[in-house]
Amino acid sequence: MSEASPYSRRMKNRIKEHMEEQEELIAVFGDARLVKVNGRVHLRGGSMADRTEALEWIALNLPDTVACLRR
Repeated sequence: MSEASPYSRRMKNRIKEHMEEQEELIAVFGDARLVKVNGRVHLRGGSMADRTEALEWIALNLPDTVACLRR
């Protein structure tokens, strides 16, 4: 039997290794948390008042940022 081709081996998915979520806390507004995940900004949790306060803060301090709202 001949040797197995080097191309028949299963490829290792190295992209997944680099795509692991890296979460960085930016600020907290009551129960709402503003976090940065893989370069995107997410606003998670909190009451409507907490979210309103966070969105006002984002408008003043991070004017070029669009926040994804999550519950």
